[in-house]
Amino acid sequence: MRIFFVMTVMIFTVIFSHYAAAQLKLHDNLAGPGFSVLTDKSAVLFSGYYENEIAQISSGLFGAGVAVKYCNLGSTISNNVFFGAMVTYNFRNIGESSFIPFLSLTAGSDGSLKRAWYCTQAGVRYFVSEKMAVTGRFGFGNNWFISPEIGLDFRF
Repeated sequence: MRIFFVMTVMIFTVIFSHYAAAQLKLHDNLAGPGFSVLTDKSAVLFSGYYENEIAQISSGLFGAGVAVKYCNLGSTISNNVFFGAMVTYNFRNIGESSFIPFLSLTAGSDGSLKRAWYCTQAGVRYFVSEKMAVTGRFGFGNNWFISPEIGLDFRF
C-alpha cells in the first residue's frame, strides 16, 4: 500500500508542477503502463495499453487498441497474463483543457485462452506535456471487479 501512496504523490506532483494544454487529434497514438493495487485479492496489477484514434464522432474521438494485464492470480504464468481488444471514446474539445475524460470497453482472454476477460473503464487523462498524460482509470470487470488504476500515456 505504501508503494501505491508514493506513486500517487509522485504523479500529482508532476501534474501540478507543469501545465500544458493538449487535446487529442485524429490518428494520434497513445501507449503506456498502468498500475493498481487490488485490495480484495491482495495483489498488484500491471497493465499496458495501446490506442489509436481512428474516427471523430460528435465532439469526441473513437479509438481502438489493445490492453495487456498481468496479475498474480493463479499458479501458472499463462493464467496471470490477460490480453484483449479495446475500444475507447474520448470526450475532447473541452475548451483548452488538458483533461480528457474517456470511456472504454475491453474484451479478451488469459494467455492459455481458457478464461474470458471483459471490463468497462471510465477515466481521465491529464496532459502534463504535448507527449505525456497522467491517466486515472476506474474499471468494472469479471476478473478484477473494481480496479482503480493510475498510469501514464505517451503520445506519438
